Amino acid sequence: MRFVKRISIVAACLPIGINVLAEEPDTTDVASSIVEHITMSGIHSVSHPDAMSQRLFSGQMPKASDDDNSSAVSAGVHTGGYRIQVFSDSNPRTARNEANAKAGNIASRFPEYKSYVTYDAPYWRLRIGDFRTYEDAIDVLEAIKETFPAYRRELRVVRDRINVN
Repeated sequence: MRFVKRISIVAACLPIGINVLAEEPDTTDVASSIVEHITMSGIHSVSHPDAMSQRLFSGQMPKASDDDNSSAVSAGVHTGGYRIQVFSDSNPRTARNEANAKAGNIASRFPEYKSYVTYDAPYWRLRIGDFRTYEDAIDVLEAIKETFPAYRRELRVVRDRINVN
């Protein structure tokens, strides 16, 4: 008997719920009135720090001040540039160790270029250097090809965020 009573109560509530849903207001009028309200004056202002204005409107990256003892690299200043991709693999068992081994080999022969071993799921990648121009990266790529002929197949120049020196 209890089972039947519960069903009748649920059945009695259903029409009420449907009527409530059917009586919801149309939100398109609300959205258009909000847009009209926002754009009514025609003047929009955005408040932000002065440093952001310099970055947005000067077209240059911020430079470390003379009073600051840290270099631009340690301050985290990055810009667009190029790196040489030496290795990229998604094998979860071997990729990390292989990337680190190749980074050690290249660092022993080319210590002037920094190595970057990164993980961007599912790939482990090894990239070398911080080059501002494509031509600079190609010159070093050719030197790496001559020194490590076994790496030739995967060597390529890629666009990346580089550290500014």
